[in-house]
Amino acid sequence: MKALSGLGPGVEMSKGVPSRHVAELSRAATEPPEPKRALTVNEAARLYSISRSGIYLLIKSGQIPDVVVAGRRLINRDAMERLIAGARS
Repeated sequence: MKALSGLGPGVEMSKGVPSRHVAELSRAATEPPEPKRALTVNEAARLYSISRSGIYLLIKSGQIPDVVVAGRRLINRDAMERLIAGARS
């Protein structure tokens, strides 16, 4: 690693990336991303292998709660997990 004067004191470069970012990048590469807490209808349909119309039927019947935020209908992921777990029992 080599120090570059324009980046501030003690900042070194590793393959063109400031050393303080190398640790963050390597940690991000090894840790799985945290799952989303809310899903769009399309995401829920794809994730749980249910058709979009099936998701809308679950919403309409009150089996899963939804909320509209900024024009997007969102579904709580935990509610979907509970519904799926209940169906498996």
